[in-house]
Amino acid sequence: MSLSAVVTLPASSLPVGGPEIQALLTISSSNSTETLIPQVVPQAWSSPEPSVQSPVSVQLGQCIIPANSPVPAGGSLQLTFPVAFNATSGLGTISISALVYGSDGELIEATPATITIVGINQEA
Repeated sequence: MSLSAVVTLPASSLPVGGPEIQALLTISSSNSTETLIPQVVPQAWSSPEPSVQSPVSVQLGQCIIPANSPVPAGGSLQLTFPVAFNATSGLGTISISALVYGSDGELIEATPATITIVGINQEA
């Protein structure tokens, strides 16, 4: 596999109904040539499930990929997408990831980040 990716979040916990955050997706390549990323599909699931099993009440925005912004050979590309937790998100830990499609036909799932949704009266 020549592509790898990881999602990072600006916080480890938020109160239920907290503010929208921006997830950072870093895509790295070990290819000897640049790789275009035609599509990124954000995902969310309730932890400790290992992957998407059932939908969670999280709003994931579109990951905008600027035109002519490939992952350089041996380099990385950083993209963002919005994540919103509304009042029906519930409490607990949620994993945020993304499916990354490469122009070389490669499909990978980014290493997820986790965030804990806590009650309004708990520490965030």
